[in-house]
Amino acid sequence: MIYSLLFLCCSQNNSVSFGPKKNKPNPQEPSSETTQDTAVNSDTDSSYADELTGPDLGPTPILNEDYNYADLNLPQHYTDLNSPYGVIASSDNTPQDNPITDEGATLGRVLFYDKRLSRNDTTACSSCHIQSTGFSDPLRLSIGLYGDETHRHSMPLVNLRYYSSGEMFWDERASSIEDQALEAIQNPIEMDMPLELLELKLERAEFYPPLFEAAFGDSHITEERISKAIAQFVRSMVSFNSKYDQAFANGENGVPNFEDTFTELELLGNDLFGSVLNPSNADVVAEGSDEDTGAEEGVTSLRCDTCHRTAAHFSGLASGALEDNLEGPFATNNGLDIDTSADEGAGNGRFKSPSLRNIAVRGLFMHDGRFQSLEQVVEFYNSGVQDHPSLHRLLRQFIPADHGDGFPPPVFFNLTTEEKDALVAFMETLTDETFLNDPRYSDPFAILE
Repeated sequence: MIYSLLFLCCSQNNSVSFGPKKNKPNPQEPSSETTQDTAVNSDTDSSYADELTGPDLGPTPILNEDYNYADLNLPQHYTDLNSPYGVIASSDNTPQDNPITDEGATLGRVLFYDKRLSRNDTTACSSCHIQSTGFSDPLRLSIGLYGDETHRHSMPLVNLRYYSSGEMFWDERASSIEDQALEAIQNPIEMDMPLELLELKLERAEFYPPLFEAAFGDSHITEERISKAIAQFVRSMVSFNSKYDQAFANGENGVPNFEDTFTELELLGNDLFGSVLNPSNADVVAEGSDEDTGAEEGVTSLRCDTCHRTAAHFSGLASGALEDNLEGPFATNNGLDIDTSADEGAGNGRFKSPSLRNIAVRGLFMHDGRFQSLEQVVEFYNSGVQDHPSLHRLLRQFIPADHGDGFPPPVFFNLTTEEKDALVAFMETLTDETFLNDPRYSDPFAILE
């Protein structure tokens, strides 16, 4: 569909707020990252609804390009069903009733960046998920519409399409990207927008009915269509133009040519990142096991790819896997704390593992944003894993099954400075500048210079 040029009525910074401001929620109440509480004040909502009359004087998006979202022209290593590096395509969580279309994702892009989705017109999805940082937040905790902090760091959105279970948030409580979108909109700390009022609010903006008609066949605005459009846009956020991907382009028959693409330090990091049966069985492998690590002689993998699988660097198999199933995806306890009572995540201190794509531009890491550099992350796994009772078994030392009662202690990798630098260098090969600057994912409300 060809979209006509839509001019800005006013800047987002001058958008109009309708209705009285709702009382701020208690900042000690959990955000949408820890609860599904979306209770609203009916009296305030009634007054707010009364204000939703007359013309909408808020900003209007500029849509003067027909971007392709439905066919991203993915490279072979993303589509190959026989890839020796893990099959990505089979992990696609796109539901049959919500395939990505150009028109649907275009609508989703507008919704994603529109501050109308918050009660006071100050906060959009993009306020906490910023393109230049891989659609994560450079702040440790995001700031909601009333100035309060969320209780967890915002997860990056890149490659969410390939988290096969489709379960979202750090604790995986949302069953799909569609559900995640609506939960954030209603959350009292983040956007605090009742869905029935959002439908009325969007109907007032002249540009929305044509966008909904293009995406869904008629101009009717519903919460289901809002969630589907946002989900289409998010699923289109696939990163595949990094230096790591260039190695596949330089290879043959689906086999990457890392040797001619990476530096020596990046090659070492790639070898350390790859897989063996257990990250702490180095002695067994070194003493003549038949196991082939796939790494250079003398280099033992740390099995980082257990939680960051395939070339998409995301967990990749069926939902509901038990923690002792090494294939995932699953929320895991990675030993950040010995006591997780302050935030149990999905239970017992377990949290979802995000894709590592564009990890070097994020700046903050883990569900609480505690680490401020990749060097700190590597050092944590090298020497700081805590002995939590639910610690994932691949982060425990390799001990024969008949060793007796109790858990083996956490593994410490004792990496050299060069090896730690190598892991960081490898993760930096996952930076995709094309994705980070792709205009199809940019803010359509931005004022052009």
